[in-house]
Amino acid sequence: MLWFFLFIVALIIFTRKVAGYKVKGWFGEKLLAALLYFSIDHNKCAVLHNIMLPTADGATTQIDHIVVSPYGIFVIETKTYKGWIFGNANQPKWTQVFYKKKSQFQNPLRQNYKHIITLSECLGVPSSYFKPLQQNLWVNSGSGSSPIV
Repeated sequence: MLWFFLFIVALIIFTRKVAGYKVKGWFGEKLLAALLYFSIDHNKCAVLHNIMLPTADGATTQIDHIVVSPYGIFVIETKTYKGWIFGNANQPKWTQVFYKKKSQFQNPLRQNYKHIITLSECLGVPSSYFKPLQQNLWVNSGSGSSPIV
C-alpha cells in the first residue's frame, strides 16, 4: 500500500509541475475514478468511466463518470483547472484567469446537462432519474482554485 501512496504523490507532483493541461485532465479523471472505486459499495452501485455516446445531432459526447445507484444515476464531469474561474450556470462559456492569461472553456454545467440528455435518450430513461453532481458539488482542490456556483 505504501508504494501506491508514493506513486500517487509522485504523479501529483509531476502533473502540477511538468505536465500539460491534457495530462492534468487525464490524471484528474483517473484520480476521481480511483476515489470512486474505493468509496462505492460495489454490491449496490455500478461505476462506469469514459463513456462515448452518439448525440441526437450526429456528433458524440464523452462522459467522464457514471454512477448507477439505488438513489439515482449520477453523471460526473471532471475538471482540473487552476486560477480564478468566472462564470455562472447560464453562460455558455466560462473564463479561467491564471496569472495574467485568460482563456475560455465550455460551461461544465451545460456540458453535463448535454451528457444527461444524451444518456437519457440512449437508455430510454427519464432525465429525472439522473443526478448532475457538479451542480451540487464543486471541489476546491488546492491553492489558487476558486469554487464557482
